[in-house]
Amino acid sequence: MLDTAFILAAGMGTRMRPLTHYTAKPLLHFRGEKLIERHLRRLADAQIKQVLINCSWHNKQLRQQLGDGQRYGLDIVYSCEDNTPLETAGGISRASDLLGDKSFLLINGDIWTDLDLGAFHQNHCSPSIVLTSNPPHNPEGDFSITDDGYLRNTGTEKLTYAGVGILNCQLLPQTTHTTAKLADTLRSLAKQGELKGYEQTGEWFDIGRPTALQI
Repeated sequence: MLDTAFILAAGMGTRMRPLTHYTAKPLLHFRGEKLIERHLRRLADAQIKQVLINCSWHNKQLRQQLGDGQRYGLDIVYSCEDNTPLETAGGISRASDLLGDKSFLLINGDIWTDLDLGAFHQNHCSPSIVLTSNPPHNPEGDFSITDDGYLRNTGTEKLTYAGVGILNCQLLPQTTHTTAKLADTLRSLAKQGELKGYEQTGEWFDIGRPTALQI
């Protein structure tokens, strides 16, 4: 059972402008609460103890509002990047000293999902990711699931990566100051037959543009 989670929160949120000119994207409100605060509460409910958050754009604002995590029942540790974020895989690798060699629950800071995070991390091993029905911005999907639960980059019935997974730093590029996208690592793992998938059937939203906040 995992006890650590990593929230990706360093993006500049360029597609969400002008809302993100003065606010970190994960601090935007959706359905009456801040995106990242909902993650934190649900991670605590899932028996996660420590949460690492990478930050770059408006990182001081993010750290001031979330603090050390005590009010959520969590221990929050921050991995601050330079003014230019290192992308998803780069940000995780930058925090590899904090994460160590243990697996962790990964979640994007700009999604909303009703996925049972506790059940997911208790019933799945690393590396595995959550998939969801294809949204309008990704109609072709990312991966197909085989009968034995492994993912493939090919197939006619692809689903979309939902921004939630269980990973280990040993699977990622070992660099701390280079930008790298997690999508490239996931595709490589799928090609090697080493990545499993779980299809979520509940609600999921990618909060990528201002119109998404009106759902």
